[in-house]
Amino acid sequence: MSLTSQSVKPTIKANYIHNVLQAYEAKGLDGSALLDNLGILPLSSHSEIRISVSQFMELTQAIQDELGDEMLGFLNTAVPPGSLAMISHTLIKFANVGDALGFYNDFLTLFNGNTPVLLQHSAASNKLELQCCSELQATSPYFMQRMLLTSYKSMCWLTKSKLALKKVAFGFQCGPDKDELDYVFGCSNIVEESCSYIEFEEDVFKLPITQDADNVDDFSKNFGFYTLLWPKLSGIEPQIRQIIGSDLAKGFPSFDQVADALNMSTQTLSRRLQDEDTSYQSIKDDIRRDAAIAFLNAGELSIKEIAYHLGFKESSSFSKAFKQWVGITPTRYREA
Repeated sequence: MSLTSQSVKPTIKANYIHNVLQAYEAKGLDGSALLDNLGILPLSSHSEIRISVSQFMELTQAIQDELGDEMLGFLNTAVPPGSLAMISHTLIKFANVGDALGFYNDFLTLFNGNTPVLLQHSAASNKLELQCCSELQATSPYFMQRMLLTSYKSMCWLTKSKLALKKVAFGFQCGPDKDELDYVFGCSNIVEESCSYIEFEEDVFKLPITQDADNVDDFSKNFGFYTLLWPKLSGIEPQIRQIIGSDLAKGFPSFDQVADALNMSTQTLSRRLQDEDTSYQSIKDDIRRDAAIAFLNAGELSIKEIAYHLGFKESSSFSKAFKQWVGITPTRYREA
């Protein structure tokens, strides 16, 4: 299996490394030294710099191991490693999503100074709202994103369905991260408000839990990976990604060929892409960029070979494109 087919989204913006280190450094620990020990160069001053998801997962695991805290220092007291896996086994025993979330919130409250973290608003608004009880939580984009995203993905997992979101609101300036948030939540309506919450199309809290006990261990083990890489399950973009496939060396299909494969006119396809705030060129660039970073991190191919696998005729053309995508040349990225 190729690197590109193993993951739809193998990279994330590098500013996430600063966000996830916020609680770690608030405890007086040296985040730069930790990055250096892991071989992660802090390149995030450039807004387009990206790192591999495997690097980000390695960083979060290192923070968890050093702090002995599965919540990476963002709650008042440490959540012992293994706790969230235990919780997953318990959640599937509840009758519905609302009861399971209530138990999950009660558990987190124990480590948050007896202050609830999540509030359910059913019937009238169908919202799951995040409560921030400390300055650290209220100023941490990572904490807000993680709490809402993990809650949402757990709800989808418990019900074995992609629960439709009406809106995702954050109490911070999303800025250039909106595309990342759009991707992981699978919702294009990302807004900035005074508080953070996710709003559903229906009253999801009454939905029955249908998840099997056999799937708990795998979900718990790979939960962080799933939350980052779980792609959009709706819309036109994932369909186009499937048409393109993982063999990029053969080149990309034309826009007309993509429209034919989707059984629609080019005008309709253009309108659908515009509705999703993207373009065919943007999708192609994203695929090439993420595949390039995955290949560079794997270290098995030369830059010339990577250029060929991505459909570039010359390695110089690949280097120029990569610098536009990421901010540095592929040679510099590999050295880092």
